[in-house]
Amino acid sequence: LRYAEGFTDIKKIAFKQSHGLDERSGLYSMFLSPSFFSKKQIKEVTLVIESILTFDSNASLCIKFHPKTEYRFIDIFDNVLSQKTSNYKIFSGSTGDRVNLDIILSSKCILQKQSTVGFIAMITSVPMISYDILDTGYYDDMYKYMKASWHCESTKAIIQSLRMLNDSLELQKLRELQDIACSKFCL
Repeated sequence: LRYAEGFTDIKKIAFKQSHGLDERSGLYSMFLSPSFFSKKQIKEVTLVIESILTFDSNASLCIKFHPKTEYRFIDIFDNVLSQKTSNYKIFSGSTGDRVNLDIILSSKCILQKQSTVGFIAMITSVPMISYDILDTGYYDDMYKYMKASWHCESTKAIIQSLRMLNDSLELQKLRELQDIACSKFCL
């Protein structure tokens, strides 16, 4: 928490610059926990990426894969991203908790299904959008049940949630929900 409190805008800019991202653009980060992705899961993540870019065509995108994710899926998502934007960074392998924290603290928000990295977002009051757009068979509603995110079940809802990032009242409501979830689940 001390590290998070000292993570200034200058550090956010330096993080983006050090990873080849446009420092003027908002960073939207996804933490993907599967080691294997079905076609539906690939489609769902693609829909989320497209929603972000529909909302903010200049967005910086960061995708962080679980260390056990098979390389072929990293290549698939690299191909998906490269067709949509040049302003992205993929992290794979074991990067450590500090890199995860740097990604989270540098992000305007994180978007995810169920990765436990969401607990770090909750603790540090970084906005979180969870999603369950397609029936992927992956246990998708963790943060919905915890009431710790804006939970979305359509691309329209994702874009609406992204808009709420610019609404201080909605952000305050989300932070209050995250505080309650922290008291229940972050022991």
